[in-house]
Amino acid sequence: MQEYDQDTNRTWRIDNWIERAEEAEELEPSLVRLYFDFDPVQMVGRVLQARDGIRDQVGVFIRRSRNVALADVGLHFMHGLGVVGQFSENLSIETVTIAPRPETGRTVAGFADGIHLSGCRGQVRIAGCRFEGLHDDGINVHGTYLRVVERIGSRRLRLRFMHPQTYGLDSFLPGDELEFVRSRSLAACGAGMVKRAEPLSPREIVLTLREDIPEGVGKGDAVENVTWTPEVEIAGNTFARIPTRGVLATSRRRVLIENNVFDGTAMSAILVAGEAENWYESGRVREMEIRGNRFTECGWADFPVVSIAPEISEVSERQPVHSGILIEGNRFELCGGLALEALSVRSLCFRHNELLLCGGKFVGCRTPEDAVRLTACPEATVAENSVQVGE
Repeated sequence: MQEYDQDTNRTWRIDNWIERAEEAEELEPSLVRLYFDFDPVQMVGRVLQARDGIRDQVGVFIRRSRNVALADVGLHFMHGLGVVGQFSENLSIETVTIAPRPETGRTVAGFADGIHLSGCRGQVRIAGCRFEGLHDDGINVHGTYLRVVERIGSRRLRLRFMHPQTYGLDSFLPGDELEFVRSRSLAACGAGMVKRAEPLSPREIVLTLREDIPEGVGKGDAVENVTWTPEVEIAGNTFARIPTRGVLATSRRRVLIENNVFDGTAMSAILVAGEAENWYESGRVREMEIRGNRFTECGWADFPVVSIAPEISEVSERQPVHSGILIEGNRFELCGGLALEALSVRSLCFRHNELLLCGGKFVGCRTPEDAVRLTACPEATVAENSVQVGE
């Protein structure tokens, strides 16, 4: 369930009060009285949005395709994910609106991510689009880690899809290049090339490699198909009325996030993650530019506006997960949280950004460095940023 404030055009996640009701009484059509054993404080005029959390449908499904373009398209309600791309090449999504039609009075465009691309390659361009009224992230671009569950001889491995909502993907083709990583640190521990992929079930695959399995790779490690990783451009889009993040992006090829407007995302406007113990969404970043964007009161639920947060339990400055991230020339209109928080990044640069601080919420914050928190980020640069304290 989510709550929507029409005056501020903000949404945020809340407990599902309908599920917690002890009794429901229909007073007349479209009017129901709920009885609770607690006081669910509500304000007149707020809208409650309820959804089924299982993502069992999509609006547009692009699979094993190439050179697909969506342009001047309106997607106004999807009860699951919006546009999903899997193992496809060269995707262009321009001037697409994912938002409810204003004249309908509806406030929701979809119950999950707007655009979700998994294991794609080539050029991905998402430009001039509007994302408003989603229940999850605007854009998510990533790969999928599979866990090694058994070594079968010198060249064969049994792999498993680990997350309960991710399985059945035809994730490997002969000739695909692989990278093996340690699940707890995402440190690379070997490479290989696929000779043959044999599905045992929707959740398990046996891979045969062209050469011997790298020494030390075994049960508990994870593997990513690095052939299916895209160059990504996300430019000139608008994100509003989103309770989570605007953009998630993890790809080892060049990523550009430029000239977008992020308005009031409750969590981070941009998240660079990667992990092999939860969602298993893969990808190490090697070249990313975040520039010319405007962030308006994002991260107001105590999240940094830009979050670089690989989910790792073993952190090493000698082997950072990500590298080569430039955050330059952006405007951060902060409402209380950090502009940037980063973990395990080599050569991170935060420069020429403008920070507008809402005065009373930033006690002790007078320099750009006060709005930035870095952990295990060797060779980082924070320089030539400006700060203005507002009303």
